[in-house]
Amino acid sequence: MKPFIYILFLLTLFCCVKENKRTDEVSSNIQKLVEPKKVDTIISTPQIQSVKNKEDWPKSLLTIMNEEIKNYGIYNIDKLVTLNDSLKIILFEFNDGVCAQTNLGTYLNENEIDFMEIGIQCDHDLSIPKYEWKVFEFIAQNKFKIKEFREYVHDSLIDSNGHIKDGYDFIESETKIDSIINHYVINLNGEISKQIK
Repeated sequence: MKPFIYILFLLTLFCCVKENKRTDEVSSNIQKLVEPKKVDTIISTPQIQSVKNKEDWPKSLLTIMNEEIKNYGIYNIDKLVTLNDSLKIILFEFNDGVCAQTNLGTYLNENEIDFMEIGIQCDHDLSIPKYEWKVFEFIAQNKFKIKEFREYVHDSLIDSNGHIKDGYDFIESETKIDSIINHYVINLNGEISKQIK
C-alpha cells in the first residue's frame, strides 16, 4: 500500500507542476493579446522616424523625465524629427489628467539645447470667466507657428472674487475670443527663436 501512495503522490506532484507551467504560458499569451499596441504618429516628411525605430537615448531621456515628475503626470514621445546627423527634435506629450500638453525639445549630439511648450488644452472650470489654450503647426522641418487663444466673458458677468456671477456659466454666456500667432525657427545650433515680422 505504501508504494501505491508514493506513486500516486509523485503523479499528482508531476501533474500540478506541468499544469502550472501551462497556466503561465497561457497567461503570458493572453497578456500579449490584451496589451494595447501603441500607434506611432508620423509627420508627412521623410526624415521623421517612427518612435519604435529610434535609438535608445530618447527612451532613456523619457525615463529620466518621468522619474523627475513621478506623481504629476507622464511624458510620452510623440515624434522624433532628424534635422541632420547631430540635431534632432522631439515632440513630447504630457498628460496630468487635467491638461494635455505638447512640448518641443531640441537635442544637439543628444544634449538638450532648448525646450518649450508649444500646445496645451486643459479641462475648464465653468465658473472661471476665461479659458486659454494653444495649438501648433509645423510650416517646415525647422519652422513652426503657435496660435494662442483666449476666450472670455464680458466684465459685467464677473463678480468681485473673479468668478462668473451666480446664475451664469461660461458655456451659456456670450464670449469673445482673442488669438495671437507667433512664428518660431530652430537654428542649426538647436536654439528656438521667435521670428519678428
